[in-house]
Amino acid sequence: MLDMIPLSSRKTQTALPVDALRELEAEGKIGEAHGEYLSTTGVAMSLENSISVGKRMAQYILHKGIDAAILTST
Repeated sequence: MLDMIPLSSRKTQTALPVDALRELEAEGKIGEAHGEYLSTTGVAMSLENSISVGKRMAQYILHKGIDAAILTST
C-alpha cells in the first residue's frame, strides 16, 4: 500500500515546494495542486521493488485523474 499523506499533516517544504504550488494556484498559472503526495525511501530498495512501487504510483496518479507530477529527490 502506498502512503498517502495530506500536505497539511507534515512539514513538506524540504521535499515538496507546497508554498510555491499555492502561489502558482493563486496566480492562476496552474489549476489545483492535489491534497496528497506520494513518497518512498528509495535508499537500499531493490530494483524489483522500485519497479513495483513505480507502477503502483502511476496507477494511483491515473486513477485520481492527475495531469502532472513533480519528482524530487532528497
